Amino acid sequence: MESLGLPPARTPAPVRHLYRLARKLFRSIIARIDLSQFPGSCCG
Repeated sequence: MESLGLPPARTPAPVRHLYRLARKLFRSIIARIDLSQFPGSCCG
């Protein structure tokens, strides 16, 4: 269900860290949209 995959293992640590932060931000935005659109469907 994830549209963004994990970066390759050879990716430098700072890049992976930024990628992880971006994914967390993206997921929080999606969750916020889901909450505003469908107030009963937040399961985690």
